[in-house]
Amino acid sequence: MTIDNEELYKKYNIDIELYKGMPIDFDLLKIRTVNCLRGAGIYNIDVLLSATYSKLSGIKNLGMLSLSDIEEYIKSLDGMAVERMNKFDNCLSSKIKERRGMIFAGRFTEELYEGLNEQELEIVEEFKIGYDLLDNGLIILCRENPVDAYDIVKMLKRFALQMERFAVLDKLYDSVFLKVKNRLKPYYEVYSLQEGVSEEFKSFCKNENVLFGTLFDKVLSTSVPIEEKIRFVKWASFDLKKELDFFLEKYYARSVNTQKVLVLRAKKNTLQVIGDELGITRERVRQIEKKVVQPFCQWQRTKRFLPRLSAEFNGKTILNATDLQEYFGEMTEVLLYLLQCADDEFFSYDRNTDTVIIVDDDITDRAREYVERMPDELGVDTIEEYENEATDEYSIPIDIFEREIDRQYKISGTVYHRNKLSLEKMYHIVMKRYYPAGMNVYDDEELTRFRSLLINEFGDVSLPEKNRAISAAIGRTCILCGRGKYRVKENDMIPHKLLKRIWKFIMKSDRRMFFMNEIFLEFENELRQEGIDNRFFLQGILREEYENDLFFRKDYVSKDSENLSMYRDIQLFIKKSEYPVTKEQIRAAYPGITEIMISIALNDEDIINYFGSYIHSDNLNLYAEDKIYIDNVVGSIIADGIPHHCDEIFSVIENSNQDMLSRLGIFYQYSLFSLLQYLYKEQYEFARPYIAEKGVNINKPIELLQEYVSANEMFEIAELLGLAKEYHYFEVFNWLE
Repeated sequence: MTIDNEELYKKYNIDIELYKGMPIDFDLLKIRTVNCLRGAGIYNIDVLLSATYSKLSGIKNLGMLSLSDIEEYIKSLDGMAVERMNKFDNCLSSKIKERRGMIFAGRFTEELYEGLNEQELEIVEEFKIGYDLLDNGLIILCRENPVDAYDIVKMLKRFALQMERFAVLDKLYDSVFLKVKNRLKPYYEVYSLQEGVSEEFKSFCKNENVLFGTLFDKVLSTSVPIEEKIRFVKWASFDLKKELDFFLEKYYARSVNTQKVLVLRAKKNTLQVIGDELGITRERVRQIEKKVVQPFCQWQRTKRFLPRLSAEFNGKTILNATDLQEYFGEMTEVLLYLLQCADDEFFSYDRNTDTVIIVDDDITDRAREYVERMPDELGVDTIEEYENEATDEYSIPIDIFEREIDRQYKISGTVYHRNKLSLEKMYHIVMKRYYPAGMNVYDDEELTRFRSLLINEFGDVSLPEKNRAISAAIGRTCILCGRGKYRVKENDMIPHKLLKRIWKFIMKSDRRMFFMNEIFLEFENELRQEGIDNRFFLQGILREEYENDLFFRKDYVSKDSENLSMYRDIQLFIKKSEYPVTKEQIRAAYPGITEIMISIALNDEDIINYFGSYIHSDNLNLYAEDKIYIDNVVGSIIADGIPHHCDEIFSVIENSNQDMLSRLGIFYQYSLFSLLQYLYKEQYEFARPYIAEKGVNINKPIELLQEYVSANEMFEIAELLGLAKEYHYFEVFNWLE
């Protein structure tokens, strides 16, 4: 063997076209050789044949033994082709050669078969099958032009190989059929085998409008190499529920108490309570829990569990408890608890909204965040421990880790000490100085301003590229104070006596669940005096004080965990229904359910109240052009700066776009109001049944009429009735009667 730069197909005189797109049979190669080739992204025979021994020798860990292994494999390819040709040529006896004119003419008569032995008969039968398959003109062309025949044979072989690979791809469909309507791009973004993919495949996958199922379309994806599609679909056939189940079962099998401990901890039972129930010490309970929590942190990180889960939800990076319940079923509670325990910079668990926020997986951001969490001072001898953890558990390259250490630390003798503030400390300073009333951490415009303020305060700071990482960091260090708003935590944000009264209000009641808004309204006057002006702020404070005693969700608080799964089950029931669901249907599906449980489930912001029926926002048949149309109609009607009854908007749409209303299941103005409130809750003012531009005060109908009466010493009843009709306040008619 000579290590040179000659392509292997030239060196061994092999027709590379015959092997285009054909996979390497790795079973015929040694494991070390296989690992080296796969690591270099070499999966197909034609790619291997296009390489040189010089190029192959440059692959990490691929030595002379592997090169010899590859040589033997390539020689076997050529040998098999020659063997097939020789075998066929040897079968052409003199009798068959004498009768080839009859074969070319298609005269498969008794005369042709006369005197042939069994082997010769089989050969002739193969010729007959071929003749029946091919056009007569094509046969004549091949006979008269052998060079063309050779090209046709190569083409047919390539076609046959392609069809074989398509058959393999088609067999994979069942393993991913639940994903075919999802967008392809989110899967590609977390694809573990991106290196070595073709530009065609990369471009195809990055198209925002391409669905996963398009990979199986033989017309729309012809430019994408079939082998790459097969490899990608095999990777994407993962079932995260099965993976999680397998992980948990492995640890459940080690101890009879492991599952019980995790379930009870998920229900916020203390170590002592669990120990008493299971007849073991609280320290033993802690040990059992630790033996699952720590491996889970490593496992989910190594498996890229959450990034893949995001792909399963079309690239959503904010997954609420209902989303997780839909995917993981009965394992959801334990999963949520493990995620809360996990110390990971790649995601954050927002306890206030009961959501998992998946941040960016950029390696530089990952390294920076890891180093920022290290102590402000540490000895030289301990750096290696952090380095090993960074590389082994967080997959951070050593050079990037060292670069971050140099950037964030100075060394004095044998001690490393920080030379500047961490990002989270900078965030805290800016939040306290410029956002005393809080900031919406999900508003991109506000986050752009936050970035500018940070740079103005601290100079050229290296910030995460994406806003989600900043939002997650603020959420970890600040307290919820509004819908999506966070502010700096302060001591004694609420008087102790008031806090205790709220606690007694919850605990002394026979009820198990409470709307946060209900609690806020009960103590509204006192809370507002303390600057707590909304239910979200109250929720953030209560969670800080009683997180270990109560169960919080984004809209309510519960005294036990049993109601949590019921709440999500009802939401899933609505979500899985293609049509609006009534309360009667919910009661039929969940016999014995209380009205308060139904009300809490229906109060979720993703559930739209169609007045008498309820639909999940995911099931809206709302097209992009519908949204543009509604934008224009609503914008034009309320542009005059005064409140408008929803009936005005409904009448316009009913007359001009009845089909859209029918498709959305909207037959009354009150249903339309709910849809508009869902779509534009941050853009317009809403006070059922009125809508107005942002900042416009919407008085209640009775208040508007009172203002009119107070402002006029004399007025006509007819005029008053006209105003009442305009404001849709029909109670005045009953009063006048």
